[in-house]
Amino acid sequence: MGQIVLKPYEDSCHEQVVQLYLAVTAKYKHAIFWWPGPEENHTNVYLAFDGEILAG
Repeated sequence: MGQIVLKPYEDSCHEQVVQLYLAVTAKYKHAIFWWPGPEENHTNVYLAFDGEILAG
């Protein structure tokens, strides 16, 4: 694992969020996954990247 970098959520990251959701819920059937929600929430959402990979 490399250095984790936090970035604010952008609509362009939506597909990566979907892919992370699918990976997590495929492995952990009872996982709780928090979505970015409506656009007015986006300023409060940060994503954790390990290089180019969305980690959280």
